[in-house]
Amino acid sequence: LMMDSSLGKSEREAKTAEVNRRYSEQMEMSRDSMDERSLSNQTSPLAKIRQVAGAVSVPIRLYGKASGMLRQGLEVFDTFCSRYFVAFTVTYIIVKTTHYVVFPDLFA
Repeated sequence: LMMDSSLGKSEREAKTAEVNRRYSEQMEMSRDSMDERSLSNQTSPLAKIRQVAGAVSVPIRLYGKASGMLRQGLEVFDTFCSRYFVAFTVTYIIVKTTHYVVFPDLFA
């Protein structure tokens, strides 16, 4: 509307006023529906249940995020340890087998 150069000043002002009027009506309808919803929440038995559920969901979500981070950390630690444990075990077996088979009297 503001970028339309074919409109004159009075036409632009009239169209802008129309847009503002429609926006104002929509905002009033939105406020009215919010007020109605607020009133129904105050008298509804489900409102208290929703409040309790909302209060309970926060600690559960925090516990879920914390346990997920702990699980990821433990998986990284487990992967690191298991890889190096296997590498150490295989190296130890090779060294001991070489010692007893190839050089049985090396340190005797």
